[in-house]
Amino acid sequence: MFQALAVLVLCASVVIAQPPRPPGGGGQQRDLTCAGNNLTRCPMQEPFQPVIVTASSNYRLIQTTSCPPYPQNWTVMQEACINDRTIEIPLTPRFATTPVPIVTALSDFDGITYLEATPTPVLGSIGLFDNGVYIYGSSSPCGFGSACPTTDANAPSIWVDAVGSEGDTIDYCGGHPTPIDLEYHVHSGATFTASNAGRERCGLPIDTAGQHSTRLGWMYDGFGIYGRYSLNGEVPTDLDRCSGHTHEIDGVMTYH
Repeated sequence: MFQALAVLVLCASVVIAQPPRPPGGGGQQRDLTCAGNNLTRCPMQEPFQPVIVTASSNYRLIQTTSCPPYPQNWTVMQEACINDRTIEIPLTPRFATTPVPIVTALSDFDGITYLEATPTPVLGSIGLFDNGVYIYGSSSPCGFGSACPTTDANAPSIWVDAVGSEGDTIDYCGGHPTPIDLEYHVHSGATFTASNAGRERCGLPIDTAGQHSTRLGWMYDGFGIYGRYSLNGEVPTDLDRCSGHTHEIDGVMTYH
């Protein structure tokens, strides 16, 4: 899923971002309200919202607001809102009963890559970065910066590449808010994870030369998401269509 892009029992809460206060708590910057939906706007500067990790007997529980732990450098004026949620990641990874469909490019039109309509792409979050930001799939409905068949008969599909279609709204970390609840997210395929400089400024761990990439987050099936490098710092050549392979880290498959 990412081009450059273990069973763990936590006995106590782990706060990944600063300051150590729970999502939804006080704070001077939480007085600002997102326009139109009465939700609270994400902080635009420090202190940012924390990510709190605990565990039950079967799940890693990740409490997040989906707000990014870095300044939102919009290319157009936007705002993201606090969306408090607790995400359950299975401690023992498991393959999904219904796998997430892999989108297939159909053709380019008006500078945008359109996608096959079958299988229907999965929308919404499919994973979570360790910085608390949701990972969405690479597809998006047409209409947000792209033509639809209902408005232009030459448009080949109702599904488009999200990054290409919505690029004018995406910040330097590859993220932007959804149009309805203004939930901040990053689409799979965002290239900032390809470099240490990009990860560092976006609140994610960096790699060490010659070593396996560090883990950047989790997919909802419980498998970890790592940077682009496999063993000995080499780029893997055996990735499947889901950008995973059978090389094991701590006993489980990895995504890159």
